[in-house]
Amino acid sequence: MINFGKVSFAPGAYNIVPERVELALDFRAPEHGRMEQLESAVLQIAGECARRYDLEFERGHRVALQPTPCADECRQAFVAACEHLDLTQMPLASGAGHDTMALASVCPAGMIFIPSTGGSHSPREFAEWDACVHGANVLLLAALDLARRPR
Repeated sequence: MINFGKVSFAPGAYNIVPERVELALDFRAPEHGRMEQLESAVLQIAGECARRYDLEFERGHRVALQPTPCADECRQAFVAACEHLDLTQMPLASGAGHDTMALASVCPAGMIFIPSTGGSHSPREFAEWDACVHGANVLLLAALDLARRPR
């Protein structure tokens, strides 16, 4: 998946052909190799378009985050909690830089997502109260399950 985190045009008037366009792209995939393939394909297409239309193309700074899978024991605890609560669930690869990436090097880590609308990290983002309650209950049951397991 590719996330366009920022797109800017200069000058930024609606009735003027831009002189410069900047894109900030975030490549996301469960495997690092897939992220590199996505990036390579996009850069190749961008370069071809630039040549075709006699434009300058410049690649800027690149930040590469390594994909960090959630711990199997956490995923299993989340699935078991959903089954116990009779909730539907599906595995989801986030690809975003979350706290799980930092925690995974020191302890088993995982994430729970609940349904929401209006975009992510946006003032328009909204989750129904029942979804919040279900997510909290899944987290509680999973934490209790994990706490009972021998280390």
